Amino acid sequence: MQYIYRIYQKLDLILLNKYLHLSLFYILLFITPLILPGPQLLLGSLINFLLILGITQFSFKQIAPALFFPSIASYTYGLLFGTTTHFLLYLIPVIGIANILYVLIYKHIKKDYISVILASAIKAIFLFTMTLILNRLIELPSIFLSSMGIIQLVTVLTGGLIANQLVKIKTV
Repeated sequence: MQYIYRIYQKLDLILLNKYLHLSLFYILLFITPLILPGPQLLLGSLINFLLILGITQFSFKQIAPALFFPSIASYTYGLLFGTTTHFLLYLIPVIGIANILYVLIYKHIKKDYISVILASAIKAIFLFTMTLILNRLIELPSIFLSSMGIIQLVTVLTGGLIANQLVKIKTV
């Protein structure tokens, strides 16, 4: 019986390990675009959901590299935009910076749903503005304007609000 108890204790230590959770966070952000390539409303909502959960569980420093993973995975595997996927290379830094803005604003504004709404609006506006600039400068295809505009706002709000609600339930 004591042997089973020791196994249970070790398993408990492994499952509660913060580094295991952080590794799973990284893996999920990278593989989600691979296992769920579309529709964008579902994929984007899930990614933004994970971003909010990540910033509530870990420090910014711990998750910062992972904020670039979803767009890198999408680019690497050419899943989202078909023949225009190579243009995503220009957007990887923009999407990463938008994700940074999103999680930092959410983390630092402690006003219930205001944090999600403000962080979502800033992320969507930043992405759309930068995509519009790239559209004009390097003729980035117009398909990116819609996906980085209103669709982005919907996915960031959806994922963020669901994650925020889950975090609130967990802390009650």
